[in-house]
Order: sequence, then C-alpha cells, then structure tokens
Amino acid sequence: MKRILLLRTLNLILFIFISSCSSKKEQSKNKSIHFNAFANESYHSFLLSSSKEIPTLEQTFDHCYQGSIDDALMVFEKKFKTLKDHSLYYNHVAHCFYMKKDFPKAVFFSKYVLSSSRNKIEKSSSLNLLGMIYFIQNRFGLSLNSFNQGLEINPKSKVLRYNLALLHLRMNQPQEAINLLNPLEENKDPLILYTLGFAYTISKNLNEAERVFSKIAQEEMKNSDRLLTYSTYLYLSNHLNQAKNNLAPLIADKTNPHQPDSLILLKLIKSKELSLQTEKNPK
Repeated sequence: MKRILLLRTLNLILFIFISSCSSKKEQSKNKSIHFNAFANESYHSFLLSSSKEIPTLEQTFDHCYQGSIDDALMVFEKKFKTLKDHSLYYNHVAHCFYMKKDFPKAVFFSKYVLSSSRNKIEKSSSLNLLGMIYFIQNRFGLSLNSFNQGLEINPKSKVLRYNLALLHLRMNQPQEAINLLNPLEENKDPLILYTLGFAYTISKNLNEAERVFSKIAQEEMKNSDRLLTYSTYLYLSNHLNQAKNNLAPLIADKTNPHQPDSLILLKLIKSKELSLQTEKNPK
C-alpha cells in the first residue's frame, strides 16, 4: 500500500513539476529570475535584436506578454502588411498564437518559418515552439524530433537543451534529463538547479540531489510546486521533520491545488516515522 501511495505521489509530483516548468521558457522575459541562463537567447532577447530591422515588433510583442494577444495580432495585421513575405513576421505571429493557446495556427506559422527562413535563430526558435506545443499535446515523438532538430541547428541553445530535458523527465527518463542539464549547472540559474535536483530525486540519486538543491537560495523555493517536489526529496532522504515543515503551509491553504497531494505525502512521512521508530525501539 505504501509503495502504491509513493508511486502515485511521485507521478503526481512529476506531472505538477512538468506543468509548472514547461510553460515558462517562451514566456519569461530577461528579468524574470536572478540568474537567468536563458536571457541572452530568450525570444524576447531575439526580438530586441531584430527590432532594428522591424522597429515596432517589440512594442507589439509586449501586448502578447501582457495578455492582450488579440490586440497584438491586430497590430501585426495593420502594421506589417508589407512584411507578409518576411519570416520574422510569421515567427512573431506563431508565438502570439502559442500564447493564445491557438496551437493549430501556431504550428502552421512555425512550419512556414521553417520552410522560408535561412536564419538559424528563427528556425531553432520555431522548432522549440513546435516542441513545446507537441509536449503540451502529449505527442512526445514529435516533440522529441522538434527539440533535437532545433539543437542540430543551434547546438549552444540552453532553452532547447532545457526543454528537451523536461521532455525526458515527462517520459520518465531522468538520466537523459540529467545528462542534458549537467552542462548547464554552472549557470547557477535556480530553475535549472531545481530541475536537475528533481531529476536526481526521481532517479533516487539523493546525494547528488542534495548537492544541487543546496545551491538554491531559500527564496527561490517558496512557491507551492517547488515546495512539494523538494519535500518529496526530503522524504526520500529521511529529512522528515524538514519535509513536514515545508508541507505545513501547503496543507493549511485550502485553496492550494496541491493540498491533496501534500496530504498524501504527509501520510507517507508519518508512516515512515513510525517504521523508523519501530526499528529503533523493537518490542
């Protein structure tokens, strides 16, 4: 019974973890985290470098970031009628449709970029976007092909490497994720470190998980997704009191969507405490 509960908890936490991470790479701007290893190659950064060529693009894309996606698409339509043959136009439109969750249109325009652009950043950005869409749709084979093709075109891309690692975690292949993330550890990006620590936890390499988690500042671990997954590591490594302390705010908050999973993990912690106590003081 305990094993079934643990497997269920790990699977739920894996799903929560992937869901919380997988939507961030295309939406986070340069200033979103202290050590952002992705800043120099984020889509927003690419947009800034391209805005000399098409000056209004940055302002228009900001509409997408602010949630006014229909407004952004309308501005695209009005301002860029003369740019309909420019692949950069379609790249931006694809990203806006992605943010709107209109995936068929995002796929259509991304594929147009792939067939029309010679720019490796545009092409790798479109392949990353396709990989993300297929990931969300659970079409893992297509997602894997897209990320790998993107890395062939742009092998130094941290974004593609990170997203491919997330995909391997989603496919329950933690060692492949570890191999992809290890070269990025030196960037000290909390998101990379957190993901790598989680991969080590899933693979039951708890010493490496502890080494990686210890590099992350406490304030970076406060959101509910991270607290729950970190508490799972603490449970597996027998840091039971610390795990319970981390779970306390998640359990107290009845509006927290992770409260049921936190309660399951707390049940496992208490069961383990009882087992350890029995081993210490056998009758």
